Amino acid sequence: SYTIILGVKEDPSATVEVVITVIDKDENAKGKYYEIAANNIIVGTQDAQDMIDEDEILIEKAEAEAWIINMYETKGTVKVSDKEELKAEVGTYEVEFLVSEDHSAKVKTTVEVREEGRVDVGEEYMLVANDIEIDTRQASTITEEEIMELAKAQAWLLEDETKAGTVKVEENTVAGNGKGTYKVTLYVEEEPETKVEITVKVVSAQYGVINVLTRDMKDKSLPLAAAEYELLDQSGNVVRSGIVSRANGKVAITGLEDGTYYIVQTKAPEGYYLSGQKNRVVIVVGKVVDVNFLNLKK
Repeated sequence: SYTIILGVKEDPSATVEVVITVIDKDENAKGKYYEIAANNIIVGTQDAQDMIDEDEILIEKAEAEAWIINMYETKGTVKVSDKEELKAEVGTYEVEFLVSEDHSAKVKTTVEVREEGRVDVGEEYMLVANDIEIDTRQASTITEEEIMELAKAQAWLLEDETKAGTVKVEENTVAGNGKGTYKVTLYVEEEPETKVEITVKVVSAQYGVINVLTRDMKDKSLPLAAAEYELLDQSGNVVRSGIVSRANGKVAITGLEDGTYYIVQTKAPEGYYLSGQKNRVVIVVGKVVDVNFLNLKK
């Protein structure tokens, strides 16, 4: 607050003091008893969805507050009165806030939604990032650099978007953890107060599966037990060994990552000749591939 004294040139004894209050908000308005103020904001699509779901997040993002007129320390209760047009889509939308204790005190602000999931605008820098989903394999060893890369985190000067800022991870809360949802805060090194909180969802890792079926060459309805196999990678290195068919002739090779593999029989079922097959299998995570081996009876 600043005080200005106004006087009459012809009568210096006639003066009056005027108090000018400057608030750190973009928009403000007065009602009958209360004053309300809030900021225009820039957010990402996920931020916007969070604000659609919860009024308190919108109030917090816009830094909306209210107080009795000329009594800034006596606060009022801010509520969202209109956010019907707000969408989690790129665009600019208008929202309205009011004071619970004085419904005549209302203020409108704009929400600019950008295509990124999370956005924060500081004094000099803008920071953007996205929520990410990874599997437990990735989470076990994920680094801060990988989190930033997957989240497509970027920062730049507001006055010159060609000048990038340095994005940092406040704390890697994901590495070494299993399934769950984790919060990771990213910030701009040159302006640490500019930060976003992203969500990292860790899901169960999916792997490929090979189902191996061993049967009699002449009577294909007859399953064969105790056949042994090895799984090789594309370079011929042994990936798994000691893979043995059960009484139903089947055995599943699980936990396989993407890639090309070869299956060879290393021991035939009792009373049968060793199969000379070398089956090539291309694995795609989450898929099941069936492979058949036929053995000739001695």
